[in-house]
Amino acid sequence: ATDVWLVVDNSQNDPSQRGATFHGTGKDAASLVWTPVDSQTTFRLDAIWGSSADDVWAVGEGGTIRRATSTSESWSVVASPTNAHLRGVWGSGPNDVWAVGDAGTILHWDGSRWE
Repeated sequence: ATDVWLVVDNSQNDPSQRGATFHGTGKDAASLVWTPVDSQTTFRLDAIWGSSADDVWAVGEGGTIRRATSTSESWSVVASPTNAHLRGVWGSGPNDVWAVGDAGTILHWDGSRWE
């Protein structure tokens, strides 16, 4: 409730909002202050997940993968082994993250790389 991330595609109203991400922090859900975080992409991001405030992942079009921490001013670009549209991301911890996408694409992060 005090540390929230979200991905937004508001490109119909503002083309610069494609791939936009925001980080909300506050003492409770009612007092969240939203800060834009540069996603380093113009591809749409479709899913976001984090194991903690210091380990957040976002995935989307063209195999886009991004990683952020609570202190990030921008997302880190992470090499992707696919160009498939990634539609979901989830894990059990920082060294066990899964992404799924079009054409049966399934990727796994083992703490050092996506396969």
